[in-house]
Amino acid sequence: ANSFHGFGVLYNECPTEGPTNYENFNFLDKNTWDHYEGEFDNDRKEGFGTLYFVNGDKFSGCFKDDAVEGFGTFFLAAEGKHVN
Repeated sequence: ANSFHGFGVLYNECPTEGPTNYENFNFLDKNTWDHYEGEFDNDRKEGFGTLYFVNGDKFSGCFKDDAVEGFGTFFLAAEGKHVN
C-alpha cells in the first residue's frame, strides 16, 4: 500500500491561474491550487492543512475525504486580508 498517510506536502502537477472563491469551494475541482501542506489519510486530504493557490491566496482549515470540511481561514492575497 503506497499511499500518503500522516503529514506531507502534495504538489499539483498542472497548476493554472484562475479565480478562487472563499464562499464556495466547488472551484477546488479546477487546478487553481499549487500545493497542499497538511494531513493525509489513504491518499486523501484529511484533517488540518493549508491549500496554496496559484494567485497567492491560501486556505488553512479542516479537510475530510479530500474536500474542505468545517472551519478555516481564507487569505485573500490581492486584498491582504483574512476571511473566516
